[in-house]
Amino acid sequence: MEVEQGVKLVVTAVRAALPELVGFVQARLHEEVPEFYVVDDPTLSSAEAETIPFSLEAILHGLAHQLDVADAVPGAMLRQARLAAQANVSVHALVRKQRVAQATMWDAFLDAAQRVVSDDELRGAALRRISQYHFAWNDHVVAALITEYEAEHRVYFMQRSDRKKRALINAVLAGSPPDEQALGYPMGGRHLAVVAWGEKPEAAIKNIASRLDAKLLTIGGTDDTCFAWFRRTTRSTSSDDNLNFIELPANTQIACGQYANDVTGFRTSHVQAGLAYRVAKLGNRCVTWYRDVSLEALVLRDLPAAQEFVRQELGGLLDGSGRSRILLETIKAYYVLGQNAAATGTHLKVNERTVAYRLKSVESALGNTVWERRDEIAVAIRIAELLEDATGSMSQRI
Repeated sequence: MEVEQGVKLVVTAVRAALPELVGFVQARLHEEVPEFYVVDDPTLSSAEAETIPFSLEAILHGLAHQLDVADAVPGAMLRQARLAAQANVSVHALVRKQRVAQATMWDAFLDAAQRVVSDDELRGAALRRISQYHFAWNDHVVAALITEYEAEHRVYFMQRSDRKKRALINAVLAGSPPDEQALGYPMGGRHLAVVAWGEKPEAAIKNIASRLDAKLLTIGGTDDTCFAWFRRTTRSTSSDDNLNFIELPANTQIACGQYANDVTGFRTSHVQAGLAYRVAKLGNRCVTWYRDVSLEALVLRDLPAAQEFVRQELGGLLDGSGRSRILLETIKAYYVLGQNAAATGTHLKVNERTVAYRLKSVESALGNTVWERRDEIAVAIRIAELLEDATGSMSQRI
């Protein structure tokens, strides 16, 4: 009974520091397993942000409730294995990621045990129990990930009818000269790349191609997305279209790069569409343009750093309280309206004195004047709102 209590004390201590631990694991993975991130696939990148907290919580939940290791593997981890297979990331990189995360988690258990279990004998017994479960869980997870990866890789690359076209397009994106005849798609002209997902991504793509009267090239992407390029013969920006007139199928979304010329533009627009997709997945817009979310896309390429940036800039206002929300709304409006307190008051339907009081409260919470770090605070608010859209809670994701 004492050992079980010791285990629960350690689990509780680790869980209390879980947000910081998630960020630390993400940073270590990027540093120690760079080969996993060579393929800049937008869906895979988005999935990782979900997988790490789910996997760490699964270990803690399994320990706390003495679950069989076979019942403690989160579906998010299996999904990431499938996406890694679709993105053609090495299975060895996938396994190395798991081992690095395992080592980081074990360090967290050791540190927590040292803090919360004072009796040496009980601490040793609790750590032995944790070690047995932790290593058994990881052995089971690695085997499950490899099985999931290999099955998905076989289906995705060996049994799909578009595997040759996929290889040709991937080669072009990687920098190889295009085989235009084999692709059936000329590289001269002006290109727009799009990522589509939802209930009917292929229908959305065909609708856009028809309305733009553009040459279409498309392949299936990871996680049931659809990658597409639209080509126009002109290189003039006057032919660019914002797609506002396109009617998308229900529950279907698209993320767009920017129009760009020739083979370089083909590649660049695709990268931009992928970055826009990462941002779009956190919200519910039907159409997301890279130009509208380029700042968010840049910051979110390193999610742990983005979360830490928001915590550093807005930490005192991230408690989710009604008061903090009012203060964030006020400082956001104040910046948007050119730091004009009178205009801010009119916009928020409060008097100028109330605005001044709120701004003083913001400064007190953040430890800075509202003009000293204007740019940093404004960016942090944008990123915080984006992360909140994904979770419904500003403090939960940050």
